Amino acid sequence: PDGQTSVMFQNGDLKEIQQDGVVVYHYRATGAVQTTLTDGTELYQFSDGQTERHSLDGSKEIRFPNGTTKKIFSDGSEEVCFADGTVKKTPVPPK
Repeated sequence: PDGQTSVMFQNGDLKEIQQDGVVVYHYRATGAVQTTLTDGTELYQFSDGQTERHSLDGSKEIRFPNGTTKKIFSDGSEEVCFADGTVKKTPVPPK
């Protein structure tokens, strides 16, 4: 009735397909949750509080439980912002 489909796998994982096309996958072994949005963006939530956002262009944003944020840009360069405000940038890796 609610338009949601759920699939339970033998390993205990659970995949939920919501009416709007969003797919939520629960990993039993690790407690992680992966959400795939309709635009292809993937969101990850880990049991330790870490979250990640993966975009279609290859960029990623990772938030660690200690307040540190790491951005990986589509060109391969990186930026880490530590909880104390320190920023470390890594240039595009050589080809």
